[in-house]
Amino acid sequence: MSSASDLRDICVRFDRDMTMRWPCVSGDYILWARCIDPFRSGRDAWTICDYWELCDGDHVLVTNRACDTPAGVEDSETDAMNVWHLKVGDRLAWSGRPRTAGRDGKDQPILLGLVECWEPAIAFGDSNQPPFHPDFGAFLFGEPSTEEPSPYARAAGQLAFDAVVALGLPRNLEL
Repeated sequence: MSSASDLRDICVRFDRDMTMRWPCVSGDYILWARCIDPFRSGRDAWTICDYWELCDGDHVLVTNRACDTPAGVEDSETDAMNVWHLKVGDRLAWSGRPRTAGRDGKDQPILLGLVECWEPAIAFGDSNQPPFHPDFGAFLFGEPSTEEPSPYARAAGQLAFDAVVALGLPRNLEL
């Protein structure tokens, strides 16, 4: 794990009037964490709100701009399978396989992105996969592909959560 100083260098401070888009591939994971107790330290101060396992062609849009918010999402006050309402102090961590062409053959996830919310925002997941599961008839964006996480999925989740915790407590917080 990188030092907090190194992580701060790659962490995006998500502020007013911002939109960003993460293009994802199979084997990517996005973790949403929230500080639940600023009087605790380390892992005890945080909870994992949710996580997504991504597929080829999926992308995640993070925005607090009304003009960039997908239709129908801006009116929703509750989280859906593919919509997260982020509060000030929340963090997103994106982990997955390296994007470099000359991979060293190791199947170890790396940290691809890290966001700290300084303003409320919406994270919206979109896919080029069929929108309905044939057995359930429900939209299953980001659902795990297996009941038990693989060693790779566990490593990706651990890496993401470790990055969230290593940054320390958020400087701004909405409880």
